[in-house]
Amino acid sequence: MKLSRLEIFGFKSFLNRTVFQFGEGVTSIVGPNGCGKSNIVDAIVWALGERGTKSLRVKDMGDVIFHGSNGKKPVNIAEVSLELTDGEKDLVVKRRIYRDGVNEYFLNGNPVRLKDVQDVFLGTGIGLNSYAIIEQGKIESFIQMKSLERRIVIEETSGITRFEEKKRDAMARLEETSINLERVDDIYAEVTTSFEKTEQEWQRWKAYQALADKLHEIDKEILLDGYSKIVKRIAKIQEKQGDLEAEIVKKEEDKTALKKEFDAKDAEFSLTDNIVRQLEVDIKGKEKDMENRLLEIEYVKEEAQRLETQCNAYRENETQIKEQIEEHQKEIETLSEKFLIHKDELQKEEDEELTLREETEKVKATIAGFEKRLEEERTGFFVAMSALTETKNKLLDIERAQKERQKREEREAGEKRELREILARLEIQQKDLKNVLDKEKEENNSIIAEESQHLDERETIRKKIDEERNIAEQLKNEKRIKEDFLKQL
Repeated sequence: MKLSRLEIFGFKSFLNRTVFQFGEGVTSIVGPNGCGKSNIVDAIVWALGERGTKSLRVKDMGDVIFHGSNGKKPVNIAEVSLELTDGEKDLVVKRRIYRDGVNEYFLNGNPVRLKDVQDVFLGTGIGLNSYAIIEQGKIESFIQMKSLERRIVIEETSGITRFEEKKRDAMARLEETSINLERVDDIYAEVTTSFEKTEQEWQRWKAYQALADKLHEIDKEILLDGYSKIVKRIAKIQEKQGDLEAEIVKKEEDKTALKKEFDAKDAEFSLTDNIVRQLEVDIKGKEKDMENRLLEIEYVKEEAQRLETQCNAYRENETQIKEQIEEHQKEIETLSEKFLIHKDELQKEEDEELTLREETEKVKATIAGFEKRLEEERTGFFVAMSALTETKNKLLDIERAQKERQKREEREAGEKRELREILARLEIQQKDLKNVLDKEKEENNSIIAEESQHLDERETIRKKIDEERNIAEQLKNEKRIKEDFLKQL
């Protein structure tokens, strides 16, 4: 079987569909390091059904799909197709994997299982125990193989793996068939025992069905009797309903007549009530108008009297007001002179205020500087406090660690004491065992000496037996000679 064509798409570093033609003679692929030469061999091995990620140099089987590079997007499928020729027979093997981990296998375009692909290549040297693909360091692994591994390769080379696999499948099927036969006996026994129970249940069910039919007939008769009684009762109820409906119609007519009379009386009463209410409203309005007019007349009289008294008072106070006006004019003149004087003083005070404001700004700036320094010192104080707390925490941790170390040392001292006691016991046991071993060695040496003595005696006895056997053989030969001689005589 010869490789004639290889087609790769989306496998590892092969983004675009790439085709390799393998013609007659030796075909080699050369290139610098990292150009993807090993990926071609990995593609061939992967297409033949390889499932080990270590041999494919990946962490996960999904890593064989192209993950993308600079300016190139990743793909969601990887496909490798191998075309092999065996004389005039062509074979096309294809494997496809998707991003979700689904694998598909094809033989000559038909979807198949992985086992079908492996069965095709059994005995050809291509497959799981392949010797047709030799990687770097594979020859050294062939040399260092164990005998069982070397046997597997030799069987694969000799072409008997196919028959071994068929034999293994046949034995597995035979074992499964024997198990199924054992199960058939168990199932038959179980079915026979359950058949008797089912027969009893069937008899019970027939009796139940007869009783159920009888009960159904009784229910039917009871329902028919009840139906006839209900029909008679409904007829009586319908008669009573007709009488009641006639009475209801009569009562409704009486009710409508009474309602008409009540509406007429209600309309008359509402009319008279409206008239009385309107008259009351008119009377109250007239009374309020009379009261308002009387109040207006009294107010006008009082206002006239007040105005008259006010005019008399104005006439009396006119001269006093004139005198007050002259005094107020003099006061205004004196106040204007004082205003000019105070204006100059106010200008001076404003200039002083400006200087004071500048000084206050300077004081504020110095205060701000002091506040800033105070804030810095406060932050430093807080940092120092935090460092102090950290130091205290570290000291507490150190004390805790010292206590734990002291406990651990005490525990280790106790364990050491226990170990010393155990060691002393073990030394005593070792001495006892050594004494026993010495005794057993002495006994073993005596046994070896006796055994060697017995072997020497056995050797001497064997030599004696050989000598006696030789003497017997000689006597047999002499007897045979004498018998021949006697026959001749």
